[in-house]
Amino acid sequence: MLTEQQLNDLLDKHGVTEEGRAIVKQIRSSQPSRRVGGGASNAACQYPSHKMGRTLQAESHTNELAALYVWDHDSITYEIYDQPPQIKLNYVEAGGHRRGYRTTPDYFVIQDDFIGWVECKLEEWLRTKHMERSPLFVRATDGTWKSPPGSDYAAQFGLRFAVRSSQENPKVLVRNLVFLSDYWYDDDSTATFRPLESFNPELGNSAYCTLADLQRHCISENTDEIYRAIVRGDIFVNLSDDVLAEPEYARVFRSKSFAEAFAFQAQSRVAAPLDENLQIYPVVLEPDAQILWHDLQFIIMSVSEKWVFLRNSQNGPVTLSHDEFLCYVKAGEIRGVESSGAPFTTAAEDRISTASPRDLDLATRRLPNTTIGAYVVYSATQICKKGDATTVKDIAEMIAKELEKKGCRGERGEG
Repeated sequence: MLTEQQLNDLLDKHGVTEEGRAIVKQIRSSQPSRRVGGGASNAACQYPSHKMGRTLQAESHTNELAALYVWDHDSITYEIYDQPPQIKLNYVEAGGHRRGYRTTPDYFVIQDDFIGWVECKLEEWLRTKHMERSPLFVRATDGTWKSPPGSDYAAQFGLRFAVRSSQENPKVLVRNLVFLSDYWYDDDSTATFRPLESFNPELGNSAYCTLADLQRHCISENTDEIYRAIVRGDIFVNLSDDVLAEPEYARVFRSKSFAEAFAFQAQSRVAAPLDENLQIYPVVLEPDAQILWHDLQFIIMSVSEKWVFLRNSQNGPVTLSHDEFLCYVKAGEIRGVESSGAPFTTAAEDRISTASPRDLDLATRRLPNTTIGAYVVYSATQICKKGDATTVKDIAEMIAKELEKKGCRGERGEG
C-alpha cells in the first residue's frame, strides 16, 4: 500500500485531475460494490492478497484469479481494488445512435505505469465481439484489446481503462505462483540466508543445478526449505520459464544474475560469428575494458566496491557482483579482449612494473583474484591465445619475477 505522499507523487506523474483524484480516493476507501457469483462456465473465488492485506474477489480461476496472482507478485503493482463502483460508458452504435450503459469493471489498479480500471475477458469472448463488430471492444494494432468507450471515460480524469485478455496470463508463471502459494506468507524472522551450495555441496563452480538435484541432496532435511529459499530470493528460479512441478527440468541458479547470464548464453548461439582474427586476452577489470561473455562482447562501464557494471549493444546493461564475475572467469565463460597489443595488456604490465613491493606481494597472496593497487586482473585456465595458455600460474610467475627485481625475496607478507 502506498502512503499518501507516494500516491500523490504518482498521481502527479500521471497527470490525474482533481476529479480523478477524488475518484481514486473514493475507490480506496470503499468496499467492493458487489459480490461476484459463479456461472456455468466459471467458478468465483477469493484470493488472499499479500499486498492489500485482505481477500480480493475473482470471477474465474483461469482469468481474473491468474491476473491477481501476477499483480500481487510483480514489482510495478502497488494497489488492487476489486469490483469498484459502477461507471457509465457512452458509445455510438453502427447505425449512429448514441447509447450509454452502466458497468462494474473487474478491478481498479494502481501501478507505476498505469492507474485506472481493468476489465478481464476471455480471449475467445473478445474475438467473438470483434467478429460482431462491437464498438465496446476492439483489437488494437499491436494485437491487444481496448475499449474505446472505457478509454474515453477514463481520459477525462487523467486515468486509464484497460482490457486484459486471458491470453496475457503467463501460464507457467501463474502455475509456479500457485505452487509456491503456501510459502509466500511464511514469515519466519529466524530464517538465515541459504546459498545454493548449502543445499547441494557438490555444486562446485556451476552456476545452477536442477531442482531434482537439490531435492536428492536434501534427504536429511525438509525439501520445503528449498521453496522457502526461492521465495526469499536466496536462490533463483525463472518462474516464467521453468515449471517447479517438473523438477528434472527446472533450473535453480545461484542468483538472478547467473540466470541472466545463462539467458545471454542461449542468445549467443544465434548471434553473429566472431571475427576469427579477434585476439583473446586476460580479463582486466576496469572501466572501458572489453570482455567476451559467452562469445558476446561487453564493455565494463564501471566498477564499484561490490559490483561490476557491464553493457552490451544488443542486451543492454547487466550488473554482476565481484564473486559472480570471478566465477564466470574461473569457468572460462568470461574472457578478455583487446583490439591491439600483447596478450597481457600493456596497461597491466605498466601497473605491475610500477607497483610497490608491498602491492605486488599483496597481489600474489590474493591470486587468483590478482589486485595491483586499484587495478584488478582476473585470469582463468581457459584464457588463451592460439592455444598458448595465459593462466593464473603464468600471472603468478610474472609477478614473482617482478618481486625478485624489486628485492622482495622474503616470505609472503614481507616487503
